[in-house]
Amino acid sequence: MRFPSQSSLHRVAAATTVFSHSPVVVMSTRPSFHGRGGGRGYRNFAGEFHSHPTHDANFNFKHNYNAQSYNYCTHENNQNNYTASGRGGGGNFGGRGAPPHSRWQNQAADGVRRQKPADFRTWEFAKQPPPPNSERFVVLSYNILADYLANGHRNLYFHIPRQFMSWEWRKSNILFELKLWSPDIMCLQEVDKFQELEEDLRGRGYSGIWKMRTGEPVDGCAIFFRTRRFKLMFEDRIEYNKHGMRDNVAQVCVLEALNQNHRGDQLSSSSSGVPNRVVVCNIHVLYNPRRGEMKLGQVRMLLEKAHAVSKTWDDAPIVLCGDFNCTPKSALYNFIAEKKIYLK
Repeated sequence: MRFPSQSSLHRVAAATTVFSHSPVVVMSTRPSFHGRGGGRGYRNFAGEFHSHPTHDANFNFKHNYNAQSYNYCTHENNQNNYTASGRGGGGNFGGRGAPPHSRWQNQAADGVRRQKPADFRTWEFAKQPPPPNSERFVVLSYNILADYLANGHRNLYFHIPRQFMSWEWRKSNILFELKLWSPDIMCLQEVDKFQELEEDLRGRGYSGIWKMRTGEPVDGCAIFFRTRRFKLMFEDRIEYNKHGMRDNVAQVCVLEALNQNHRGDQLSSSSSGVPNRVVVCNIHVLYNPRRGEMKLGQVRMLLEKAHAVSKTWDDAPIVLCGDFNCTPKSALYNFIAEKKIYLK
């Protein structure tokens, strides 16, 4: 998404997913860098919203890049309070251990209790937990703001100091935050420096695929996966200009889970002999708020493609990621979450 009040950083959407037959949706956007007007999080297919406030997303970058760990409690006067604690670790911050309660406190080095930020959002969890023996992995979706768009639309980011808009500065901080989440699968949007990201992430154990938008835009969508956890079995893409729906694109791939021995060597794909596979989709939907029918067409085509690919690969579960350029409870969101749409 692109709004005058938004900057280049940061919105990460991380989800812990399991191999099942329930689809999962991960949405990513860009809230304002200074921590007002947005949070960080993800929605699952049932519509539950999982998020951390943007204020805390940026806290590390103002305090020597230290990771946070969150401790949850209820204050005696029923007032939610927060501070920041933890150095170098990550605790629940990495997305693998989501905090269990909506009221939380995080203690600062000075021990001062602070009132929760105005943009604070609470965690909500799926009502049905995954099976106890299911294989879990972390999925992240992130609109990183293409460098050429950041430089070509300075009027949208006039309130952001120029040094913070430079690609090298943003890339360093994006890679740092990706490391904090430690995802197994990453779906990125507005990627115009794929080769640079691929080189950096290869050293961290990731492999990636990229699809550039059609027409004049030079950014696109990218999917990265941890090679010790998954191998790529299939990839495809959708070019919406071939169907009269602008220059947006979408990616669809099939990843197969890998097992490892105690030395980290890759073994067969499943100890039971049955491959664990997942269909991963990544899309950046058209922004124009006046073209709802175009947005709906793009999403519908991706869902049809994902369903067809899933059937081809033994009904593999689907993870749908992207920047959908829609708001919670909007018609497009309800179409994805509830498989129906209400038109006034």
